Amino acid sequence: MNQRTRLASILLCLALVGGACVAAAQSAGGSKGRASALYEKALVEFNLGQTRAAYIHLKNALLQDPFLLSAHLLLGKIYIQLGQGDKAEKELLIADGLGAHQSLTLIPLARAYLLQGKAEQLLAELFPLGTLVEEDAELLALRGQASLQLEQFYDAQRSFTQAWEKNPNNVSAVLGRIHVLLLKGDLNEADFYARRAVELAPENPRAWFLKGTLTRGLGDTASALRDFERAVQALPAYLPAQIARVSALLELGRLEAAQAAAEETIKLYPRDPRTLYLKAVVQARRQAMDEARETLKQTEALIFQLPRELIEGHPPTLLLAGMVTYSLKHWAQATAYLRLFLEKFPDTVGPRTLLAQIYLQRDQSEEAVKLLEPALGLAPGDQQVLSLLAEANMRERQYVKASNYLQQAAAAGDDNLVLRTQRAVNQFGLGRKAQAIEELGAVFESNPEYENAGATLVVVDLKERRYDEAVAAARTLLQGSPDNLSYLNLYGVAQLAAGQPEAARWAFNLALALDWRFVPAQLNLAELELREKRPEAARERLRLVLARNPDQVSAMLMLARAFDQQGDHEQARDWAQRAVGADPGAVPVAVYLTDLLLKMKRSEDALQAAQSIELRAADPDDLALLAALSRAYIANGRRATAQVVLTRGSSLAGYNAASLLEIATLQRQAGDLNGAIWSLEKAVSGQPRFLPTRLKLGEIYSEVGKFPQAEELALALVKDFPKEPYGEHLLGTIARAQGKDAQALEHFTRALKMRESPVLAVRTYETLRAVQGNGAAIDFLKRWVDKHPDDEIARQALAEGLVRGGRTNEAKEIYQRVLARTPDNATALNNLALVYAREGGPKAIEFARKAHALVPAPEITDTLGWVLVQGGQVEEGLNYLREAQSRAAAAPGVGYHIAYALERLGRKDEALRELKILFQKESDFPERDAAVALRRQLEPRNAVPDGRRDAGLDPVAE
Repeated sequence: MNQRTRLASILLCLALVGGACVAAAQSAGGSKGRASALYEKALVEFNLGQTRAAYIHLKNALLQDPFLLSAHLLLGKIYIQLGQGDKAEKELLIADGLGAHQSLTLIPLARAYLLQGKAEQLLAELFPLGTLVEEDAELLALRGQASLQLEQFYDAQRSFTQAWEKNPNNVSAVLGRIHVLLLKGDLNEADFYARRAVELAPENPRAWFLKGTLTRGLGDTASALRDFERAVQALPAYLPAQIARVSALLELGRLEAAQAAAEETIKLYPRDPRTLYLKAVVQARRQAMDEARETLKQTEALIFQLPRELIEGHPPTLLLAGMVTYSLKHWAQATAYLRLFLEKFPDTVGPRTLLAQIYLQRDQSEEAVKLLEPALGLAPGDQQVLSLLAEANMRERQYVKASNYLQQAAAAGDDNLVLRTQRAVNQFGLGRKAQAIEELGAVFESNPEYENAGATLVVVDLKERRYDEAVAAARTLLQGSPDNLSYLNLYGVAQLAAGQPEAARWAFNLALALDWRFVPAQLNLAELELREKRPEAARERLRLVLARNPDQVSAMLMLARAFDQQGDHEQARDWAQRAVGADPGAVPVAVYLTDLLLKMKRSEDALQAAQSIELRAADPDDLALLAALSRAYIANGRRATAQVVLTRGSSLAGYNAASLLEIATLQRQAGDLNGAIWSLEKAVSGQPRFLPTRLKLGEIYSEVGKFPQAEELALALVKDFPKEPYGEHLLGTIARAQGKDAQALEHFTRALKMRESPVLAVRTYETLRAVQGNGAAIDFLKRWVDKHPDDEIARQALAEGLVRGGRTNEAKEIYQRVLARTPDNATALNNLALVYAREGGPKAIEFARKAHALVPAPEITDTLGWVLVQGGQVEEGLNYLREAQSRAAAAPGVGYHIAYALERLGRKDEALRELKILFQKESDFPERDAAVALRRQLEPRNAVPDGRRDAGLDPVAE
């Protein structure tokens, strides 16, 4: 069962329970208020270290309101403290489904996965957000631990290095750094960091365990044993340290102590196969072979009790199962386990030698040779591998080979047109498009009669928007086969793409003159009519096609588009759903239906449509499908899931610039800036002259503070497009991000002179406000709006500027005019609520409730909570503010609003704690001065004068 299915099941159960709760609430009244009050009590107890009391309050809160997001989040963290990863995962997935902000679920969910041995799931689903350095470092270190569990050492090394680079003082990053150095064999530097780790975290069992592992690697087993014992003292239940302690005792020859330590470990983990296997090893070292065999049988019995999917999905358990069954000479089971392990990890030598020995035991010497020859490449000079290869070759009567292996133990083809074409197509799939087109062109030019290369070349040229070249290649094809309907149609498609509709029409009509039943030409004529904004003509043609071909899915889809073009969304949806019914696996239909439903603001139906096609599609990795699925996830607040899907899409897109640009845009919407940068860098490296990716990459570089890279891109744009505003716009964005507002204003002004654009006008206004003040900026924007009366973007910005300047009556007039035209404009309602709140008017709550009912986005939920608090309804307001924080944890203003509400309720310690967390984030926000003042009021002796981060104030994780 995948995560979406599990989450759907959980939320269905919640919905059923919620129905009962709602009914009870209607009779008792105020259940949401009681739930919020219980949550607040739980939070107090949790911060005091009273986990059990907090747990009870949370369970009671969820009985009152099963959808209380903040309660699910806190309960998930409590389950992690208790080591109950499965229960923690359930609560965190519910929180994610209810719209929790990723930063609140990401790290706890990673820990829950690790507790359950779900390393693969962690790596597939959870990625750094790129917002807070500490959180990114922690998650990267957790990803490194997951890679280590899977024995993916390169990936582990990369993750740990990235964590270290993010924050060298993060304990998890330091421990990860030690792993990296151990993997590189740099024991001396690793020893330095191991000492640093135990200084930073003297009670951290993993720090002592790693220090002991390193000390043992340096040959000092006695000192290593002391480190392992320190780790066990810090946390007796830390199994890796217990196992290492037994192993060190065995190495030192202290067999009785090893036996006692093994028995102690079994008491802690009586049902863990690893502890029993450890006991068997000790017994074998003590020459108690019968006892060791009996213990191995017990170990095997425990393994067999585990679900098969757990054994197969958890590499350490899978390998242990292979070793145990090998030791018991249960060859069939051992073979199955070891084969499966090698399928997952083909580059591991040890399991290969075990399996090869089984093959030799069963007189399968040829299989042993096949298995061992790659092992020799992985471990050149390995004496055991060479010896086994010699044995296998002798059994195969390959005596010369056997002799060579024993001596070592003691002391390319023909190229053709088909292959060249296939290689070119493969190059295109890898994103090496210039090479692909060059190779296809060379093949077709030298052999025009090889039409497969020519048709492929036309398709490749069309994908790359090389329309003139596509037309030329299609014309050459037609000259060789003038009566070929497919080539005529392809020629028409190329002409249509090249902007020659009449030439395209001629080709499609000629194809129909040759065969009036040729459906592709009919569909392309309908496409031409849709492009010419003639939906009625297209509808008539498509109805005739469907009369003769009632199951023609493409015709149904185009008919849906025709209705959509006329504004009849219900008819469009009906025909799109008919198309899905005719071909449930048709990806283009599902993509269109998903986007249509999103346009109709039916986000849940859109997600259902996208998920259903994902299950049925012949290619669930289709990029258009993944993009549509991501749009649906984002629309439903499932940004973390969207990030996972988009990371997959970026990998599959190769170096296709247009596809990567779409993916990067969605990654940015989903909050994955690092993922967006990775996608765009791939696109630029594959197609450096594709302008949109360069522009987008420069913007995101600037956004994340990579200014040298952004400036290099901007200067290249100025050079390549001296008469366009692209480079100046990007240079202004960079300067603004660096705080160089006067310089930014110069760049934006030059860009605006090159091309009048609403976006550039607003950027100029914002920068002008920073340089010359609000008055000058408003005057500029007023002149712009007078000159461009249809520019709604600038008009909204003007209203916000008027509010900032205290000219609320003028701002209200603008918002009221907007609402007169679009009464369901949630943004205008929200902003109008804030205007009335500044004035202290009673209408603030009314407008905020209307906005929230239309779009319960985090920023609108924050507004509702804030105006309720300011209006004296503090407890209800706090409930909404908690919800907003759960869905947008990175927004610092919400934290201040919560602190203010807590202070109003007399909960001053909690208010101060909220402010400490706020200032730890080093984020700027409009109410920072008010937050500093509130902190001074609550902590007058230790107030931080400028509200900057205070290194002595540690955040409290809530």
